[in-house]
Amino acid sequence: MCGLLTLIKKDINENEINKFKLSLNKINYRGPDFSKVVKKENILFGHNRLKILDLSDKSNQPYEYKNFILLFNGCIYNFKELREQLKHKYNFKTTGDTEVLMYSLIEWGENALQKIDGMYAFIFYDGTKILASVDKFGEKPLYYFKNKEQIIFSSEIEPIKLYLENKIEVDYSHETFKEFLYLGYLNNDKTIYKNIKKILPKNNYIVKENKIITKLKENKVIDSSNVSIDDIHDELTRSIKRRLIADQNIGLLLSTGIDSVLLLTLI
Repeated sequence: MCGLLTLIKKDINENEINKFKLSLNKINYRGPDFSKVVKKENILFGHNRLKILDLSDKSNQPYEYKNFILLFNGCIYNFKELREQLKHKYNFKTTGDTEVLMYSLIEWGENALQKIDGMYAFIFYDGTKILASVDKFGEKPLYYFKNKEQIIFSSEIEPIKLYLENKIEVDYSHETFKEFLYLGYLNNDKTIYKNIKKILPKNNYIVKENKIITKLKENKVIDSSNVSIDDIHDELTRSIKRRLIADQNIGLLLSTGIDSVLLLTLI
């Protein structure tokens, strides 16, 4: 778990930078191992890192390469396979998945997301535009705020509120309260704040010239009509093996339910 924060604003002065740093510190618990802010033209990039893969400082973020900048939270399970495809063109300096994600996005653009197997939220800047995206199940959260003056992306809502000095409207509408009481959550991209939205798994969000454009992702449809028990067992085993990659100790939270006992058995 890491923490991401990005501000896009026409004029960024020292006061704005200090406010941004305080807002990033609000989610320092998400990544207590390293924290840094980078300014690139009219954009501030902030990241709090929790070290899981490649414990060296070489994988610290914001991750920079030439004019590219990457903020990344999550894990790319097939990063070693992707690295093999990219190593003939790129000189790798780390052993983790952040650098692999960076080069994948440079090499294949949005099509890289069709090759990636993982849970993630990232913000990628190519020198002209920003691509913000989360994994297909939305395991890693990402929120955004937009008005005429600025756009803010964050792993959580609290840093956005802090940066805006809590000058944010709560949505007290009957429709919102009814939906929350009925479902226990708010559907689609809604939050309880009027101008703060969730990044949806089904879309890529592209920011260019202070405009947010949403593009529908391509999703692979898997035919499961002829899947046997053995197929499920083999796929679960492969899936779990891919997720047991870390340069830290691995643990399992066991609730004694069917899911967690099955995971423990296969591990």
